[in-house]
Amino acid sequence: MRIAGISRLCKKQGEELLASTYGCNESQILELIQQARIELITQWCAPQERRGI
Repeated sequence: MRIAGISRLCKKQGEELLASTYGCNESQILELIQQARIELITQWCAPQERRGI
């Protein structure tokens, strides 16, 4: 699966989680997405030896 496909899948799963778990409607979800910040996750994805664990 390509990165774009994975990204769309993650977005859809996130939207479903917000709706089912927190009862967010579509406009609330869109607002949350607009406010979201992308944080660097490389430290979480790196091999353990690179994270200093």
